[in-house]
Amino acid sequence: MRRAILVVASTLPLPVHRPRAEGQAPPRNPPPTSLQSARRPVFCLTEPVRPPRKSSGPATALPRITILDDAALQPRPPKKDPAADDRALAVALQRRLIALEDAYADPVRQARRYLRRRVREGAAATPRVPLAFFRIPGSGPHMPPRFREVLSALNGMAMETLLPPPDSS
Repeated sequence: MRRAILVVASTLPLPVHRPRAEGQAPPRNPPPTSLQSARRPVFCLTEPVRPPRKSSGPATALPRITILDDAALQPRPPKKDPAADDRALAVALQRRLIALEDAYADPVRQARRYLRRRVREGAAATPRVPLAFFRIPGSGPHMPPRFREVLSALNGMAMETLLPPPDSS
């Protein structure tokens, strides 16, 4: 969906940037604990960027030393009951599904939202790349080849939208 939003956004005109008043930041709300929150969930236009893995070397090269002190001899605290977090996880998943449904219902609205964000970040020295183009989430060996081809084509179109415009001089 994010790639389709980028392609749709490339067909729309850039909005005019209206800077905020000096020192005025948007209000930050705490994460909702129920679906009855005042704001509708918003579809996330970016994908998380995974940090590079830090390798500590092969396991055979590391020393296997244990010091038996008081902390090692104390019983471990009981693990937290995962059932206690089920309600919060269910609310978060349901909000993400509502946001995805809204994005499918009106992709042009999401494309305009992306463009407003891009204009706001336009003054940044290094603009953020919104998608992980070389590691597409959800694509893997389980995906049928026909769907993989469509996703690959959509990924290529979305990548082209971020390239600088050709020099017409």
